[in-house]
Amino acid sequence: MPTENETMRSKAFLTVLLAAVLFASPATAQRVATLGKPVPDMKVKLKGPGGEKEFHYFEKLGGAVTVFYFWRPSNLLSVEKYKELHKLAKSYEKKGVHFVAVTAAQEEAVKEFQKDNDLPEFREMWWQAENLYYLLGAFSEPYVSIVGPRGRLLWRGYPGGDLPQRLDDIIERTHPPLGDTAWLEHRLRMARQLLDQHEYGKAYTIAYDIFKMTEDKHPLAGKAAALVSKCERGAAKWLKEAIKAEQNKDYEEAARIVAEIAVRFHDPEKDENKKSSGGQQDNEDNIKRKAEQEIGRMNGDRKLKKLIREARKNAQGELLLDRAQRLAEDGDYLGAKRICFEVIKKYGKTDAAEEAKNRLRQFKHDKDIQAKIAEQRRQEEAWRLLDIADHYAALDFVGEARDTYKRLVADFADTLPAKRAKERLAKLPASKSASAEAAKADHKP
Repeated sequence: MPTENETMRSKAFLTVLLAAVLFASPATAQRVATLGKPVPDMKVKLKGPGGEKEFHYFEKLGGAVTVFYFWRPSNLLSVEKYKELHKLAKSYEKKGVHFVAVTAAQEEAVKEFQKDNDLPEFREMWWQAENLYYLLGAFSEPYVSIVGPRGRLLWRGYPGGDLPQRLDDIIERTHPPLGDTAWLEHRLRMARQLLDQHEYGKAYTIAYDIFKMTEDKHPLAGKAAALVSKCERGAAKWLKEAIKAEQNKDYEEAARIVAEIAVRFHDPEKDENKKSSGGQQDNEDNIKRKAEQEIGRMNGDRKLKKLIREARKNAQGELLLDRAQRLAEDGDYLGAKRICFEVIKKYGKTDAAEEAKNRLRQFKHDKDIQAKIAEQRRQEEAWRLLDIADHYAALDFVGEARDTYKRLVADFADTLPAKRAKERLAKLPASKSASAEAAKADHKP
């Protein structure tokens, strides 16, 4: 439970946050993430290691719980908490939790301050990142915003002494893939099997996903990087097969291959940042660009152009279905259903849309899946109530907090949120009416 000082700070920060949201301009307000909802899909401009980048930052967070720590070198409490969170980051490194230090200060000032005060660097640090403050609702420092593996904002507030327990609960709630080595190895085996079957695009999607999760410091990073390279080499041979199929007038096969490469072999980060290098791209090694060049040439044939357009839509739909399948494997059937509906809406009259319909029918008629969906909804509602009760408690609305905790315990008794609600109920201060009754009882003869 937070100390009295931490509670006071938390109240102050929540008040600042509420005021900032209420009085922000409409454009700013739209950018602030809502607790429990996906972080808005927007480009984030950041200055960090390697220079300035602008990209959809939250696309690369798919494997980890990400803790954003907002701090300021000129704020003593920020610096004190900086050291605490750096130690915490080390202890959670192998649990699928990724810590990012964020400041609005300039790079030179931050680095000089770190050197003068012997402050260690976080694994990932960003400076001059004001837009992240607005996006994640951090309107003062020190502050923490936690984003789950599926891009949802799961918690934000003052980094008090209860932060480790909150992290443990979020890990239990989300099961971050980056903390599950067995799962990562399983996915790499799937990619190798697809590669052996010459399904280069699907193999690449999985291998690249693991590669982006693990980066360079994870034990499996090297294996993932090697598999990505194999997929790219295989795709280069595959592109030659497409050209041969075109020459043999097997237009459907040619269209399928070039569309699959153009859709699957996609590095969002490289594409977003190509302008920073003067627009120069290494066309010799970029298999996606080669496929696009072949598509440009093939589009000279009207019949082939139509087939490529249809094949591209189908490949885009299948890519989304891969994501739906992964969510279903993780038990997130609601997320999988949402993606299936998206495929039907965007890519109707494709094989991918038909497959999406088949999966929705399976979800509807499979009693086991229906039971899991109902339980998922139940768990999400329990966590939502706990978040509401915690915010009431942080703002000293003791009666509202108590009522919400009690409702949670009564309606969701066997869940982890209910267990946390019982613990926090016991530590709530007595209500004024209860205190008055107790005082009367003490004065009775």
